[in-house]
Amino acid sequence: MDIPFRISPNKSSKNKERIIENLDASEVELMEDEFSSLEAALNQCKVYGHRGLGGF
Repeated sequence: MDIPFRISPNKSSKNKERIIENLDASEVELMEDEFSSLEAALNQCKVYGHRGLGGF
């Protein structure tokens, strides 16, 4: 599954090893069923506050 995403470094992180570890997460590949399962679970979560979705 080809899903576009953006990587945004944690601007508050000052630990080089932690930054590299976080960037390594971009290498994770999910099968379509894994992504669908994760997306379904996340859609059950109530979002509080502004999350960059616009229109607020």
